[in-house]
Amino acid sequence: PVMVVLSAIFVLVVPSAATAAGQDDSCPASTARRQGIAAHATMGVSAWTGKVGSNSKPGVGMNLGVGYDVFEWLGVELAWTGGTNDSDAPYPPAPATFSANQIELILKPRYIMGQFDCVLLAGAGLRWVHPNVLVRIEDFADGMKPVWTAGVEVRWNTPVPGLWAAFRITASGEYSDSSTLWLVPSLGMGYTVALP
Repeated sequence: PVMVVLSAIFVLVVPSAATAAGQDDSCPASTARRQGIAAHATMGVSAWTGKVGSNSKPGVGMNLGVGYDVFEWLGVELAWTGGTNDSDAPYPPAPATFSANQIELILKPRYIMGQFDCVLLAGAGLRWVHPNVLVRIEDFADGMKPVWTAGVEVRWNTPVPGLWAAFRITASGEYSDSSTLWLVPSLGMGYTVALP
């Protein structure tokens, strides 16, 4: 249901933004604002693999980020990823909800294809999970842990200069546990402000 709602918003908002700007949808995307300071917000699904996935249900995930385009083909980003999931483990304990949060520094090499950008995501950061409802999984919610992040982002640069829509999917994991991945596919919008 979350992805259906986000897809509907994506389809309705982007053409409306182009119309509001008084520009034709068929005009090429402006490249004037592709290099600068960018901010984005996306929302989607939070899902886990491995033991955590076997003991939890998919939930809601989101991502907020602020970045800087060092070159047209390379950017850096400071991002926060968050998600909530319900436990799905045998009783006891009683079913409950846990949240995961992650702060990450990401390198973003980018390939430009007309109005579309394909952006690779590679970075590292810290994750913390609270509360510790998956008690059968040792050390899952034990303080902050270093993690790696990898993913891809596909952007559509709208006819409104600087405004873009994106589908983003990230996978992250602890360096000490390669069997458990946190997956967050999401849709959202971003805006890039060109620097003089």
